[in-house]
Amino acid sequence: RTIGALAADPLCKMVKQNVETHAIAKLLIGLKSQAVNRKFLVALESLAMNPAFKITDSFIEMVRSVNTDEASILLMKLGTDKTRVKNADLRDTAIENAKWLARKLSSSAILPHFYAAMARKEKSEQRFYAALDVLEIAGVNELGKVVAAFKNDGLYGTSADNRSENINNFLYFSLQVIKYGGRAVPPLVKQLESKNPIAKVLAILSLKLLGDKRAIPALRKVADDSTVFKQFHDSLTIGRLAQNAISAIPIFAILHGVAREKKLGRKQLHNLILSVCQNLSDVGDALAKDMFKNVVESIAELDAKIYKPKGKKCCKVCVIGTKPCGKACQAPDKACTEKLDACVCVATGTLVADKASLLKQFLAAIPKDAPKEAPKKKLKKKKKRRRRR
Repeated sequence: RTIGALAADPLCKMVKQNVETHAIAKLLIGLKSQAVNRKFLVALESLAMNPAFKITDSFIEMVRSVNTDEASILLMKLGTDKTRVKNADLRDTAIENAKWLARKLSSSAILPHFYAAMARKEKSEQRFYAALDVLEIAGVNELGKVVAAFKNDGLYGTSADNRSENINNFLYFSLQVIKYGGRAVPPLVKQLESKNPIAKVLAILSLKLLGDKRAIPALRKVADDSTVFKQFHDSLTIGRLAQNAISAIPIFAILHGVAREKKLGRKQLHNLILSVCQNLSDVGDALAKDMFKNVVESIAELDAKIYKPKGKKCCKVCVIGTKPCGKACQAPDKACTEKLDACVCVATGTLVADKASLLKQFLAAIPKDAPKEAPKKKLKKKKKRRRRR
């Protein structure tokens, strides 16, 4: 190690000239010295800026192995430099390695890059993905700042015309917040005071899906907000969204408890939440019509284990009607017309009962964990003893 440390300067000069770079990298990184790592990274950056040198996967891996904040910054530079790194897959690899290193080091060194992407004026989905990248790297510590950073023209920068897409985008972002649990409540509650309607609506939807009753007092303060949120509907106000969240939080609280008890995976929980969202959107005729309309339809397949109801299915198609359960059945089977509150739509597998029976039936449809069979003991064969003659 002493010899290697003394030889660091001449070895780094060799790296700048791309002489035995891989062998030298193995030696210098093996020293585990921060001072040597800094010198080595400077040499790698000098080599990366040399037009005659070709950036490769192995070079990106070499930079990552330096294991410092500066290394993540260099990887981000390579990932965003279309002139120096022309291969798009290679740029993506550099960015993914930069994010991996930032998560490992709990570093915020590359976060300014993503916040800059969120501030761009052009309408691009990259703004939305940049926000998710910040959460992936820094987690709940940056949640409030990320929500506040969205511009007032939407998450993607899309217009209010494509409302179905807007609703799905907002819900998708809110689903990413669920994993933080109660830690997400304080930063989200703070955003309810924001003058930015995007931040306020994101906070309301996220608090709703979290199902944390501590958020209800703060939501009551915005329940009379008459600001119209046209990205969802022409007559939908932020206050109505808050009222919907207040009424739905107790149900989502139960839902999360059941998910923990059943040990549901994240994808299963997300699908379950989305389906319930569709049935808890009746805070007004206009909202019930457009809000969450295509949420469940956007999911290719619901998890069969969760959504396969027990008992008989009552119809082939369920439509909005005036029956006691809030839904009416077309072509119902005679076997179950008496118990309409247990009606299940065959087409989507979604329960279409009133709120109380909806939750009861929905949770009953979740299968219990199958008991594991005890491992069978292997019978040892007795060895026959040979008789001595």
